[in-house]
Amino acid sequence: LSLVKKKNYEQLVSELETINNEDLEIISTSVNKIKDKLRYSPTTSDDSFIHYTSLNTLKFLLYKTDDKNNYPRLRLSNARQMNDPNEGYTFLNLIGIEKEEFLETDYATSPFFFASMTQTGGEQNLDDSLPMWKQYGDDAKGINLTYHSEYIKSLIEEGIEIYKVCYNPTKDSLDYEINSIESAFNNIKGNDDDRDKYFSSALNLIDDIRYLFKNADYSYENEYRII
Repeated sequence: LSLVKKKNYEQLVSELETINNEDLEIISTSVNKIKDKLRYSPTTSDDSFIHYTSLNTLKFLLYKTDDKNNYPRLRLSNARQMNDPNEGYTFLNLIGIEKEEFLETDYATSPFFFASMTQTGGEQNLDDSLPMWKQYGDDAKGINLTYHSEYIKSLIEEGIEIYKVCYNPTKDSLDYEINSIESAFNNIKGNDDDRDKYFSSALNLIDDIRYLFKNADYSYENEYRII
């Protein structure tokens, strides 16, 4: 919890600094536009999401009828526990930030937790996908949970935001925003006097979205996230 509170405080400070720095303002505005474009909005009553997991995890997620204080849950995973070794770094590569420039280490516990789901429908047949079973369903020995549209809508009505994961920025019409963020970072890095002061703030501003970008190799997952 302390990690989350610290990160929220750092992001608040960074947002306040956008008042005095044009490049930070550009980054903040572009981040919000990216979130708007990737934010999920229910379109039909058939929208459902699934989650592959192991049988051992099932008992922590299901609703228990004999326990009044129990309720159905979404699984939250720490950003350091994901299968993609470039988790969180794909977006940094898009904006020209080297991994070495980022102060966070791969061994540190991340303040970011998210629930991952896959949207069903279309031609991919992801509700019974062999690659998904193998990678996320305990090597095809696990289970596949369905989160129906009404449950998803209830989460959104409670203020929970669900975002589509981006595998192809051009396809998702994000090139302009990404280029704007990259240009602003270059300006900050090129200013020797204020680089240290504003570079850290700029990184805090993009923390909201860098876990919404993954390598195109994972596009078959059609993943959505609650961060």
